Amino acid sequence: MPVLSNQFAYDELVKSMNQRSLEKMDTPLPEDFLILNFSLISTLNESHLLKLEEEFSNEHPDFVRLVHHPIYGALSSPDLYPGIILDLMHNIPFLDNVYRLVDRLQILMNQEWSRPRILFVHCKAGSDRAALVIGTYQMQYLGMSYHDVVKEAEEIAGRPLYSLQRRGLKWIAYYLRDKLNIQSVGEIH
Repeated sequence: MPVLSNQFAYDELVKSMNQRSLEKMDTPLPEDFLILNFSLISTLNESHLLKLEEEFSNEHPDFVRLVHHPIYGALSSPDLYPGIILDLMHNIPFLDNVYRLVDRLQILMNQEWSRPRILFVHCKAGSDRAALVIGTYQMQYLGMSYHDVVKEAEEIAGRPLYSLQRRGLKWIAYYLRDKLNIQSVGEIH
């Protein structure tokens, strides 16, 4: 999350997003846009960061809309359970309700807006919890495989994903493939 001098660093965020847009898509950001800020910040130990986001969003509703949805990950790996137990566990809502958040992202992506909007999905560092949410979206709506999602997330982070989020992504991959029949998820290992 961009913070400078104990304030939400909006200008730095926009500059960084514009640079990334130029690098990845060879196009700058539009002149006028709204940032839909999906903050995955924990209220357990990062509440001071959430407060900065809330203050900026309240003061500048024309620039940023804040959606707070804390994400943590999964304590256990689905690899620890036999198939029949795994199948039963798919019926239990996921710890962080990531599916609901990803469905909300999809609705917002398809909603009509009076001006362009930019999704900013982040946690404190923007690597692990954000990867869990973005990876779920990529598998569910963009047809990416579990393997490709993990590979891309680790390339962006510059290191392996933390175990809580890697296990969470694995649970979600099994759910998407085995319960929702999204076969593009592919092999899960």
